[in-house]
Amino acid sequence: MCGGVTQWVTLTFDSGSGEPTEDETLTGATSAATGVVEEVILLTGSWAGGDAAGYVELSSPTGIDAETMQAFSDNELINGSTAGDNCMTADGDGNVKNTGILHPKGNMVFKNGGWYCKWHYAMKYGDERLDEYRPDLSENNRGQE
Repeated sequence: MCGGVTQWVTLTFDSGSGEPTEDETLTGATSAATGVVEEVILLTGSWAGGDAAGYVELSSPTGIDAETMQAFSDNELINGSTAGDNCMTADGDGNVKNTGILHPKGNMVFKNGGWYCKWHYAMKYGDERLDEYRPDLSENNRGQE
């Protein structure tokens, strides 16, 4: 991937009594990991019954463990900035995912611990062949070898 890489966390929950709202910040009671609610998916139960279960898509995450690439902890109580304290309980660790532009692997360059499309590599490291490396942003061969 290259381009505007964004991190997201998918936080599953197995009990919830306070429904979070879009743009609300959720915080782990013990991990202090945070994220901004983008979408709440209720799979079973109800908020009123205290047995809501599903997952929340969070943007702008903080507190990501660099080694495991996870945020939040299994069975951690989650506090909402508007839904209130202990509004849900995490079911498993929050899974971090990155989004960006997929390029054919042959269009990627690895340098200093990171992958760049050839065009961004040329921009960052001053390669004079910048025009030659213009990325193909069509759907052709996205994510392929």
